[in-house]
Amino acid sequence: MKGIELGRAFYEDCCKEMISKNFSEYEKRIAVGVAGRGSECFGFDDEISADHDFKTGVCLWLNKEDFTKIGNSLQNAYDELPCKAYSQTNPNVKDKFGVHTIDEFFVDTIGTSNIPKTCKEWLNISEYALAEAVNGEIFRDDSGEMLIKRLKLMAGPGIDIKRKKIASYLALSGQAGQYNYYRALKRKDQGAMQLSAYEFVTKTIHLIFWLNNKYCPYYKWMFRALSELPKLNYLEKDLIEVLNGNGDKRKLIEEISWEIVLELKKQSLTNSTSVYLEDHAYSVTEGIKNEEIKRMHIMIGAE
Repeated sequence: MKGIELGRAFYEDCCKEMISKNFSEYEKRIAVGVAGRGSECFGFDDEISADHDFKTGVCLWLNKEDFTKIGNSLQNAYDELPCKAYSQTNPNVKDKFGVHTIDEFFVDTIGTSNIPKTCKEWLNISEYALAEAVNGEIFRDDSGEMLIKRLKLMAGPGIDIKRKKIASYLALSGQAGQYNYYRALKRKDQGAMQLSAYEFVTKTIHLIFWLNNKYCPYYKWMFRALSELPKLNYLEKDLIEVLNGNGDKRKLIEEISWEIVLELKKQSLTNSTSVYLEDHAYSVTEGIKNEEIKRMHIMIGAE
């Protein structure tokens, strides 16, 4: 079973009764789920995941007031539950499971308890952090406080910032794959070729996530998460192939780039007829309504 499934079973079999019996007054104000850092929170865990910082459990989230009143006693009751299966745990890593405040969860993931409002606030949060803040599952949240915050983050920063992100990744992807890779190939500079290929692939993956209205996770899960996206997931194999070996990848890079262009056109994000991604970056920028965002350097917004 996956970690999320184990967490749900743990909640239903053990935790739910404990809360109902000992904290009935607060039962409808305790949010329960599995979310945050770790492969199990993304549903990507496997037998290898269990060798490090992996355990069966759930998060119990309280508002600040309730945490002050019952946080310690709820944590003690949680710790006494009999059916948690532990594996190797790093003592320097904070336990994601157990009792926390709702604000604490968002501070630990995106760095603030507030939902970002301005362009600067959105651009200051790493995309992998946003992915961690909205992953996993919430099993119960009667008050809706946890769910509402997550839904606002899932909804994203709005079309102007989405366009800004897409434009920046188009510019960097095109620069790496359609410009620098070609020049490095002519010079027979294997190191520069490899680095350019890597930059093209990573920036293109980020771009694909924005075209899916999703946040790109931490680098080691990029391809795993890409394979599950509804749009352009079929590019996974080609992108991996760009990273493989020292051969000439120009044709493959152009094929991938054209698939990106076609998706941009499907979403009415570009009016350009160019085959070059950088040209589409400027076309996408032209559609930004907010003048402050529109005036930003073309590459601001990428990670």
